[in-house]
Amino acid sequence: MLNPTHFTGPEVVALLDAPAILTYPWGGGVLVEKAGVTGFGQTVPEAAADWGRNFARMVALPKAPSS
Repeated sequence: MLNPTHFTGPEVVALLDAPAILTYPWGGGVLVEKAGVTGFGQTVPEAAADWGRNFARMVALPKAPSS
């Protein structure tokens, strides 16, 4: 049985389809924001990898309760 407190496959795909926003902070590096998840690195690939790790942690945990 599906657990409604966790992300479903279609929800994960929808989050992955969201547009990404790259910013370059004044202090250096790259910040990636996509689907409400951020990643930071010194280069775009490093920031994307950090985003991927943070995204994987987010979808593995229960969803925040709706308000």
